[in-house]
Amino acid sequence: IQAAIMAVIVLYIFLRSISTSAIIAVSIPTSIVATFALMYVSNMTLNIISLGGITIGIGMLVDNSVVVLENVYKYHSKGYSAKESAELGEVSMSVMASTLTTVAVFIPLMFVSGTIGQLMRDLSLTVCYSLGASLIVSLTFVPMACSKLLVHEEKNEGNLSKGGPLGKIMDKWGLALEKLDRGYRKLLHFSLRRKKKVFIVVVLVFVISLGLIPIVGLDLMPTMDQGAASITINMPSGTVIDETTKVVDEVMDRISDIPETEEYYIMAGSSTSSMLTGTSQTDTASINLTFCDVKDRDRSTEEIVDDIKERIKTIPGADITASASSSAMGSYSNSSDVELEITGDDLTELRQTANDIEKILKQQSWTKDVVNSSEDSALETTVSINREKASQYGLTTSAIATTLSTAVNGSTATTYKVSSDDEIDVVIKADDTVVNYVSDLQKVTIPTSRGIIPITDVVDIVTDEGATSITRENNQRYITVGTNLNGVSLGDAQKKIGALLSQYSFPEGISYSFTGDVETMGDTFSGLILALVVALALVYMIMASQFESLIHPFLIMFAVPLAITGAIFGLFITRNSITSTTFMGFIMLVGMVVNNGIVLVDYTNQLRERGMECDEALEEAGPNRLRPILMTTLTTVIGMIPTALALGEGTEMQKPMAIAIIFGLSISTLVTLVFIPVLYSTI
Repeated sequence: IQAAIMAVIVLYIFLRSISTSAIIAVSIPTSIVATFALMYVSNMTLNIISLGGITIGIGMLVDNSVVVLENVYKYHSKGYSAKESAELGEVSMSVMASTLTTVAVFIPLMFVSGTIGQLMRDLSLTVCYSLGASLIVSLTFVPMACSKLLVHEEKNEGNLSKGGPLGKIMDKWGLALEKLDRGYRKLLHFSLRRKKKVFIVVVLVFVISLGLIPIVGLDLMPTMDQGAASITINMPSGTVIDETTKVVDEVMDRISDIPETEEYYIMAGSSTSSMLTGTSQTDTASINLTFCDVKDRDRSTEEIVDDIKERIKTIPGADITASASSSAMGSYSNSSDVELEITGDDLTELRQTANDIEKILKQQSWTKDVVNSSEDSALETTVSINREKASQYGLTTSAIATTLSTAVNGSTATTYKVSSDDEIDVVIKADDTVVNYVSDLQKVTIPTSRGIIPITDVVDIVTDEGATSITRENNQRYITVGTNLNGVSLGDAQKKIGALLSQYSFPEGISYSFTGDVETMGDTFSGLILALVVALALVYMIMASQFESLIHPFLIMFAVPLAITGAIFGLFITRNSITSTTFMGFIMLVGMVVNNGIVLVDYTNQLRERGMECDEALEEAGPNRLRPILMTTLTTVIGMIPTALALGEGTEMQKPMAIAIIFGLSISTLVTLVFIPVLYSTI
């Protein structure tokens, strides 16, 4: 809604006419309602992705209507009637070509695999639907509305001073636009006579922007503030539940006055199962916290989590970690930012390597919350049967196991019938005061053919630490070492960890690989790069068919790399990294930036066909097409501002994409207006 209102205001400022602005203002909701109908047919729902696609589409869907309206108005200002202007101003081929170049870049995005591909499908379809609907509206509704409404317009559009203060302001703005036209004409004249200098400046800007890529960094997805966090408490193995609960109470005492907390949920202990008995792991606990809405608090979830860490770090006798919950990839996750999978066959060497890597990571200033899965162990008591002694007493494994089970759990000897439908199990077991601790198992006796003997005569009872689970991949054991990041991007962290581990001497048979988000990021970016290449090819083919030339589309395509470097520059200024959604912005720029070039080059070709010299045609076409180019650019750029500011919850995902489009489109427009004419003239 904000994007639509801002787009209409921009159009009014340029057109300086309420009726003509109203035509496009009506075309926006018309196109959106048609988009909803197409979404319904495709079994799509309204969610932050599909609504994000509509938001992106709003800035672009007025482009077609603006081109048609501007052309109709041009004929009307020459003295033609409103109806004649609507018929003569028909520019269906040009509008269809510019729409197809934009739609073409979204088609490859629908075929990107994985979770990112599923997210992109909704966004791509909504943008394609909204642009398709806007094309139909611009070729049907806009000319019809012009034929009716332009009748009431005075031909001298600039004479608005009768309208009071607003009219005077618009008059001054009209004079400013005329100055802008004259200034651009001078700049174009100056540039066309100093082609080498223009080339040098453009190449320098391009190289500098490319140099910013390592500084900007790579991430899989933008961080989303979900307003949720979790605290995990790990006590020494075997700690009783009462002691664990005391630590939980201590943690809650320290964080209870955090003002942003709305709800919390505590679970002390976790259920596990055993062959002998259903037991409870009493040495762990978790606290899940939910915070109030983003607009109702001054701190981000990450800042609140840092505060929690500071408050609980001095609690003794427990390993306590706190982390923000994220649902950027569609499911809540508390896993580490970077995860390493260390594989090998020798468990001792595997554990030692994992411990060494854990120490290396803990020494770095850009890592925090380093975790090692080999530390996940629990006290376990192993009862080993001495088969030789057992056979001397005539005892079987089953008999020994049954005796131990009866002592610990008891065994059901019979059932006592209270009534016709009520029975009670009669369980025989040792008194709890006799068998309460592991050491009490030594008191258990077992009957043999030689009499009753202590069970320790035929078994060895050993208590030691054991792994809670054994993890394997491709028949190889592995241990995971993970870390969260402090002020560095995922891509930078991968490079730094790779450099650190290249200096580490791995034992024979032990290797490592990046998993989790790093692995997903590699696969996602590979798919997106392929989508970008396909989008470039499709856009070039569409323009080649429109111009019936291979050179003119080639000239226009020069705006694309400069738009992407402009987007990188914008990310650098706003301190955002290149994410998968940002990359989507790069691909979208391919379809957006060529539209301005199409308008400029197409009109230049028309003027040359009328007999004008090349430079003369460029100096005439540039100022003539300046206003529609500025209008279409500004409606898209300003329409993106609410998304770039991430004013609503859940909009963080599309924030870097909007920033990339705003900066990329703005810089590419400047390039199109100066560099493309210089390149055209040179070739």
